[in-house]
Amino acid sequence: MKLNIKRSMDENKKIELLCDHYKDTFTHIKEALKLRDKLFIGVLFLVAIFLFQLYSPKDYGDSISTLISTQLSTKNNIDLEFISTLLWFILLATSIKYYQTVVFIERQYDYIHSLEELISSSFDKKAFTREGGSYLSNYPKFSDWTFFLYTIFYPLCLIFIITVKIINEYSLSQSCNFLQIINAIFYLAILVSSILYLFLVHFKK
Repeated sequence: MKLNIKRSMDENKKIELLCDHYKDTFTHIKEALKLRDKLFIGVLFLVAIFLFQLYSPKDYGDSISTLISTQLSTKNNIDLEFISTLLWFILLATSIKYYQTVVFIERQYDYIHSLEELISSSFDKKAFTREGGSYLSNYPKFSDWTFFLYTIFYPLCLIFIITVKIINEYSLSQSCNFLQIINAIFYLAILVSSILYLFLVHFKK
């Protein structure tokens, strides 16, 4: 009889630990979701600058020169090529961090689903299915649409825009310089990262 009581207490302790771990894991996911949204907006902002530069190079140059001159209180000529390289670098850093965050969230959701199954096995009826069975059952079409936009349409658009951008930079230049080589390296890094992201999200085991 004492042995049964001890085993029962051990089971209760196990469930308590699992529940605490479940809450901690979900807290990490919520924090990652906030970071993902901020990074996504950051990438969109940088892409918008690239589009502005492609659509109206003169207005872009005037706007950047005015903005920097105002902020730094200087009348010196602004090196737009250097600014372009700086934007490429920021886009690379932001997009890679965004992809890392999304992959982390996906892995955490897989993990939290396994935790829900483990906790539910200790109950007579299904429990702790908020992020697992209950969320995935009757999955709305709009959620499928947003998943497509985030994981297929967005990275493909990013690949298309940066490809047009790098081609435009080389077509307008009379000769290849150091900054253009750096831009090409940043472009390739973003391209490879985007392709790997697509494979990780859609062809994961």
